[in-house]
Amino acid sequence: MSEPNLINVYNDLRGDIAYELGYTRTESKWNAERNAHITRMLKQGYSRFLFPEVLPGDTVPHKWSFLEPQAELVVWGDVTEVRPPSLPVYDGSALSTITVSSTTFYPSMTDRTLTFDTSGNSYVIDSYVSGTQVKVVGDASGEEVFIPGGGTQPDSFSITATGDYALPDDYGGITGDFHIIDQQNVYIRVRRIGIGQIQNLRANQVYSSTPTHFAVIPRSMTGAEGQRQDVMLYPTPDATITLTYRYSILPDAVTSSLPYPRGIEVHAQTLRAACLAEVEMDKGMSTGYEQKYLNLLQASVQRDRRDHMPDNLGENLDRSTTYGGTEFYFDRTLGASITRNGVPI
Repeated sequence: MSEPNLINVYNDLRGDIAYELGYTRTESKWNAERNAHITRMLKQGYSRFLFPEVLPGDTVPHKWSFLEPQAELVVWGDVTEVRPPSLPVYDGSALSTITVSSTTFYPSMTDRTLTFDTSGNSYVIDSYVSGTQVKVVGDASGEEVFIPGGGTQPDSFSITATGDYALPDDYGGITGDFHIIDQQNVYIRVRRIGIGQIQNLRANQVYSSTPTHFAVIPRSMTGAEGQRQDVMLYPTPDATITLTYRYSILPDAVTSSLPYPRGIEVHAQTLRAACLAEVEMDKGMSTGYEQKYLNLLQASVQRDRRDHMPDNLGENLDRSTTYGGTEFYFDRTLGASITRNGVPI
């Protein structure tokens, strides 16, 4: 797939920043100090563009539509008695790789506990690799059991569903609620409530079913890695379910390996001006880029709002109905006979 050639990419932005700083555009002539300076200006400008200040006439900062993609989160019930075809492989320092034959693992299992059935030893899932492979913390290479009559085989393991599931590493906040979409196009809305309400529901009635409510809770952290968050569901799912939702992402920096910034080419000049405005402030000299950036930002925000506003806001009616706390959406006119004064239309 070819990329639009009007978008500013990593090397273009660094060259423009270097020139404004008074350096040559030729990267091979930058020493380590200049390279670090250019990288810092790029990060600051990119961050300012992604999370802009409040514009005149607004009360809150604009949220870019391209930072709120639709995503899917797979949640799951108890995983029991899964036997790997081979022993876990220890890397000799911290992690063991567990590989199974069929899809068993999901990204939302990160930081959940995997327990071997015979030994009872538990390991925290460090990272998701694929549907058939995860890495756990510790040496699990000896998790095997003896076979009657001689020989050994890998021990089976289980993962107990607690109702808490890992959200993506780049999760920065949910937009709206979760929805469950089945093959008949029935939409089940999973509503957001408070953490205390989820805990109260769990304490008073514990059972597994299709979730109807959720809360988002931050994990404890030590500072060794960025903040991560979990979604708490109630009831705990009793099967594998795909939740559809939109969330605000926390983007990575633009680098040589990730050269394309978030957004599309229509905002390319706004991003460039944001970076050069940071250079202007760093130098303590007014060269006009600050005002140019604010003007371009206002135009970009208007463009983003216009391009993602629907032609109308829909009909003034509610097609939802609630059964047992779960909200379903469906077309009430599907298959119905519509008449006027008793005459079919």
